[in-house]
Amino acid sequence: MIICMGRGLKMTDEYIKRSDAIKAVDNLCHVYFPANKAKLEAIPAVDVAPVVHGKWIVSEDDNNVFGCSECHHFIFLAKGSAKPNFCPNCGADMRGGT
Repeated sequence: MIICMGRGLKMTDEYIKRSDAIKAVDNLCHVYFPANKAKLEAIPAVDVAPVVHGKWIVSEDDNNVFGCSECHHFIFLAKGSAKPNFCPNCGADMRGGT
């Protein structure tokens, strides 16, 4: 728990910058508690990688060929096949892309 004017503050499981969390807690409490910083710094870091977002680009030559907007790797899809959610070459997240 993080001390904030005598109350506990619960945080959700999301990946955030530790320095931003320390600033936010200090601003929320309107008072600087050294214990807050120490407790946040004591939480072990997790190994995360940034998510690269891309989109599928239709080839000018063939409507069944799609290229990744990030690495320019091309894939062929049979007519009516669904486009993959991730680029098989670079791993870019294609959900929401065209």
